[in-house]
Amino acid sequence: MRDRNAETVAALTGGERFGTLRTEIGQMLDADDRITYPGWRGDRYYYNFWRDAAHPRGLWRRTTLDQYRRREPEWDVLLDVDALAAEEGENWVWSDVTVLRPGYECCLISLSRGGADAVVVREFDLVRRVFVKDGFTLSEAKSVVCWIDADHIYVATDFGPGSLTTSGYPRVIKRWWRGTPLAEAEVVYEGQVDDVGVGASHDSTPGFERDFVGAACSFIAARATC
Repeated sequence: MRDRNAETVAALTGGERFGTLRTEIGQMLDADDRITYPGWRGDRYYYNFWRDAAHPRGLWRRTTLDQYRRREPEWDVLLDVDALAAEEGENWVWSDVTVLRPGYECCLISLSRGGADAVVVREFDLVRRVFVKDGFTLSEAKSVVCWIDADHIYVATDFGPGSLTTSGYPRVIKRWWRGTPLAEAEVVYEGQVDDVGVGASHDSTPGFERDFVGAACSFIAARATC
């Protein structure tokens, strides 16, 4: 396999056209005038994850609607991944984030080492801009997390032998209480060993609160319950 990979890479990168394309694509990805695509969370802020030549690992930031409408919005940086990687001596790559509703004052940030599927999950305080000491934290694994409320989350991770699918993703979902060991989290759903993986989510819409759990039977099919 490695020999074939090396053969393919050589074929695709050996010509002059590759060097030209790489330069042009790099210039476009680092351009300061490219469109900033935000995500709306709550009723105050647009959030955006931004990479450029000066911040190759990226900035997680937010701004108001009024600012976003301007030609040059003022962005409030929540987390500088380049600075974090340098401070902690880790090859951190941004993976994902889930923010607690309705206050949007804390979140769970997933960071991978070098862009791997496995991530480290750490709770982050959006008011103080620091990782929460003794907050929700998961060691490196192919984890999936979701807030239920300020003191409970759904977590699917590597709980030890038998907890993963044959694809290497979590097979078991648990409800985890703040301040308790992960080992004491309550099992709420178990998928099959030959599933791809499992996941859970909580809908906190007032009057329509509900919880969903399910498994991906394959990359194109899933089963779910609530």
